[in-house]
Amino acid sequence: MRRLLSVAALAAALFAAGCGGSDNDSPGGGTTPTTGASATADASANTKEICASSEKVASEGLATVLTEVTKLVAAEAAGDKAKADAARTAAESAATKLASDIRAEAAKATDTQLKTALETAATQFEAMSKDVKSIDEQKLRAASAGVTAICG
Repeated sequence: MRRLLSVAALAAALFAAGCGGSDNDSPGGGTTPTTGASATADASANTKEICASSEKVASEGLATVLTEVTKLVAAEAAGDKAKADAARTAAESAATKLASDIRAEAAKATDTQLKTALETAATQFEAMSKDVKSIDEQKLRAASAGVTAICG
């Protein structure tokens, strides 16, 4: 159970670290963009917005998934098959919803690299929904790596 709590903390930290940007991320090193650069400024603003919103979606979704996995582990340890089955179903549903929510964020992204990174993360979260007890630090790092590289 301690492993799950540390995984939950890691998951929140990965998306938070990956999606935080400085307030001075405007094109040209903080200078006011010219009219010709307005498309770049719009894209940068969209990227910052999607990074922030995907961080929130991921943090909330992962918290739900890991809460249910914790219930699953506790129920299995207590030998309560009915509670374990219910928790497994809830965890799988939460992981599937997380993947769907991340895909919704990807659909709003104008940066193709960010869109691809979010789609990849969604696919990996969806795969985790098939075996929620296998969620670990390595899988969470892999799922967030692309987003972290762009939003970092």
